[in-house]
Amino acid sequence: MKEEEEEIEKKKNSANGDQHNNNNQVERKKYKVIILGSGMGGISAGKEMIDNGMEDFIVLEGRNRIGGRIYQENGFSCIIDLGASWIHGIDGPNPLKKMAEQLGLKMDVTYNSVLDEADFQLFDSNGKEIDPEFEAKIIHKLSLITKAAKDNVEKTEEDSSVEDEYNKVINSTRDSDGNIIQFDKDEEGVLRWHQLIVENWEGGSMGELSAKDHFLSGEDTAFGLGDAFMVDGYSPILNHLLSPSLSERILLNHVVEKIEYEKDEGVTVYTNKGVFQSQFVLCTFPLGILKERTVSFSPPLPAWKQDAIEKIGFGLLDKVVLQYDSPFWNQQNEGFGFVSDKMGEFNFFLNMLIPSKVPILVCYISSQFAKEMELQSNEEIIQRITQIFRFVYWSPNSVQLLIFWSK
Repeated sequence: MKEEEEEIEKKKNSANGDQHNNNNQVERKKYKVIILGSGMGGISAGKEMIDNGMEDFIVLEGRNRIGGRIYQENGFSCIIDLGASWIHGIDGPNPLKKMAEQLGLKMDVTYNSVLDEADFQLFDSNGKEIDPEFEAKIIHKLSLITKAAKDNVEKTEEDSSVEDEYNKVINSTRDSDGNIIQFDKDEEGVLRWHQLIVENWEGGSMGELSAKDHFLSGEDTAFGLGDAFMVDGYSPILNHLLSPSLSERILLNHVVEKIEYEKDEGVTVYTNKGVFQSQFVLCTFPLGILKERTVSFSPPLPAWKQDAIEKIGFGLLDKVVLQYDSPFWNQQNEGFGFVSDKMGEFNFFLNMLIPSKVPILVCYISSQFAKEMELQSNEEIIQRITQIFRFVYWSPNSVQLLIFWSK
């Protein structure tokens, strides 16, 4: 029992899969299968092969680390995942939740897209806290126009954007008394903030999001409702999947340049560090890599697949992580938000003090504003966030460490 506990603790403390022994001196370059990418997809595929007795494969990874979107920053006073940090859908048989529980990982569970509303403060652009009853009235109005938009989408076969559908109904929907629902200037700001939560969730602007997917897919995931923030980070789950046998098959810093297939010869993979051959290739590249066309395929991918790659979009969600000397915000709140005059500007902060006991704020930004922030320096970002905090009469102390992770 003691040995099992020590093993679990070891996996909890491990970060970014760094414990695996990457063998860059593999001489043999012909395999039955080559897996491209060592994110969760590639690692899971490799584990599945080993578990089923198929060990004639190699994993090629372009970066100097494994994990893909799972990336843990070790410079803070607690565990900070700059990439994936939530498990979505925890009511059903979610395998990630089950694995986290088996490893004894701490999770902070919520059933609300803006955490627990009772422990969340929302401020206007002047730093004044928005009255919860006033906000509730706007949320009710939003629910009515959302229902009207959903009804319209259900009646049409063609898809459109979420923004287009809201624009169709926002000045024509009536309440239970028959009055047309309207929003004054103050209400519009709160309305926009709640719509921005959708953009943060999806990583794209309302004008980019599919109306049919948004309005008709429902709020729950394949595994039901509920979200769990990974207080102990995602790396222990990644490391749990990474056996020594799998670890020795991973080649880091191998950037794939071309994939060539010939019927009788199999597949040839050209990298910056040599050529590899196999009967089969399992490609786990993210959509962004495929869209950039940095990897060439010979023969080219089928037209229908290229068309799908072109049409499918993916969101942008950046994180700004700030660690302070001491907390100056309401320590009991799970988070707080700001209704800014600028669309999407630093509108949502997660209070890490509650799950991790460290004065850290994590700001989530997405869509167009995230793209703009990627062009700014850390100093400019800190200056603007500090200015926003002072609107609330908060006096931020010095930032010990800031990480702005994007792309």
